[in-house]
Amino acid sequence: MAHSRVTSILIMLLFSSMSAIYGQEIRGIILDEKSQEPLENVSVFLSKNTEIGTTSDDSGRFNLSLESKFLETDSVSFSMVGYKTYKTTLANLKGKSRTILLLNALSELNQVTVKVVKKRSNLKFDKVTSLRFKMHAFASIIVDHKLYISGGDKSVIEDAFTVALEKASMATMELTWGDILEKLQSNGTYKGYSDKLLIYNIEENIWEKSDVKFENRAYHQINYYNNDLYILGGKKYSSLNGNEYLHNNIEIYDVANASVKVDHTNPHQAINFASFVYKDNIITMGGAIRLDKSGAKVYTDKIHQYNLKTGLWYELGKLKSPMEVTGTILGDKIYTIGGLNQKISSIESWDINSGEWVVEGKLFYGFKEPALASLGTNIYIYHYGKLLIYNVVQKSLKEYAIALYLNDPNMHVYKDTLYIIGGYKETEHTKDPTSGIYSIEVSEFSKTTVTNFKNLQ
Repeated sequence: MAHSRVTSILIMLLFSSMSAIYGQEIRGIILDEKSQEPLENVSVFLSKNTEIGTTSDDSGRFNLSLESKFLETDSVSFSMVGYKTYKTTLANLKGKSRTILLLNALSELNQVTVKVVKKRSNLKFDKVTSLRFKMHAFASIIVDHKLYISGGDKSVIEDAFTVALEKASMATMELTWGDILEKLQSNGTYKGYSDKLLIYNIEENIWEKSDVKFENRAYHQINYYNNDLYILGGKKYSSLNGNEYLHNNIEIYDVANASVKVDHTNPHQAINFASFVYKDNIITMGGAIRLDKSGAKVYTDKIHQYNLKTGLWYELGKLKSPMEVTGTILGDKIYTIGGLNQKISSIESWDINSGEWVVEGKLFYGFKEPALASLGTNIYIYHYGKLLIYNVVQKSLKEYAIALYLNDPNMHVYKDTLYIIGGYKETEHTKDPTSGIYSIEVSEFSKTTVTNFKNLQ
C-alpha cells in the first residue's frame, strides 16, 4: 500500500509540473533595468513558436494571448535591439501582471571604444545544411527547435528540344537529325513530388529519420495546433498516367507519437494558397483551383475557416480578387505581400475580426513568389537577391541586398535567425530545384547598408 501511495504521488507531481496553460492572457510591463523607463516595441514571443507573439506599447505594457495549449515549462522571450534577450517560463508569468527588466547590452561593457565600422553591401549568410533532395513548393514549419518539411516538387524541367539543339551545335558545325535525337534522349527532364516528412533538429544540426508514409504532395500548406501538424491542400502526381490531382484530404501528424490520421473533408482544395492558425481555427485563403479548357489557371477568392475543435468548415470572407496568395499573420491581421501567379507590388492587410481590407502601401517593385517570415512587429520578405523588412507599427520598408539568388524558397525565423530553405533556379531553358538551407542572423541587418527605404504612411 505504501509503495502504491508513493507511486500515485509521483504521478500527480509529474502531471502537475507539466500542466497546460490554455486560453490565458499573459500581461506585464517591460522596463529598462537601470533607468526604470518603459520600453516600447519589445518583441514578446513564445520560443517554441515565434508566430505567437506581441509587442510592448509606448508605456511598456504587453498582452500575450495564448489560444492554444502550452506547457508551463515553455519559455517566453523578450527581445529588443540594444538589449540582452530575456527568457522565462510561462509558469513564472501567469497570474498577476509581471514586471520584466531588460538589461542594456552596453551596460555590460567595462569600457566603450567608439570606432567607425563600415557596413557591408550585402547581408552575410551561411549555408547550414542541405535537404535530402532538391525541391521547392514544399510546406514547412518550425515547432520547438525542429524544422518540419512536408512534400515538395522535385521536378526538373528542361526545354529538351532547344537544349538538344544547342548541345548538338556545340559538338559539331554540321547538324543532322541523328545528332539532335541523340541529345534529346539524354535530356534531364523529371517529374515527381515528395511523399516524405523531413525533420531537421536546428539545435543539434542533424536530420532525424522519419519512416511515416504520406501521400505525395506539393504546392500545399502545413500548420501546427495542439501537438498536431495539419498538412492540407496542394496537389498529387500520378506516375501511372502523368496526371495531377488536387488533394481532397487533410493528413494530421501527431508530433509526439509519430502517427498519422486523415480527415477526408476539405472544401478549400487549391494550390498556392495561404493558411494560418488563429485561435482554434485554420484560416485558408485564395489559390488556384483548376485549369480551364485553354490550360490557364482558375483562381478562387474564398477565405475559409476550419474549426479545429469541431472539425467544421465555414466561409469567412473573400479576397479583393481571385488569386494565389503569399501571406503571414500578426495578431488579428493577415498581411498579403506580392503574388505567386504574377508580380504584385502591394502590401495589404485583412482584419480577421472586422473583415476589412486595407492597402498598407507599395513595395519598391512587383514581387512574384516571395518568402515571408514574421517576428514581433517585423515582416521579413525575401525575393531573389533582396531581403526586406516591413515594420507594421512604424509602417517603414527597408531593403537590403543579399547574394543569394533563389526562386520560391520558404523562410522561417528561429531565435533571432532567419532560415531560407530550398527553392529553384531558372535559366532560359531549364527549371532546377535546389537543396540548400541558409541562415541569416537578424543582427546582420544593422551591419549592412540599406539599399532602399520608404515610409508607407
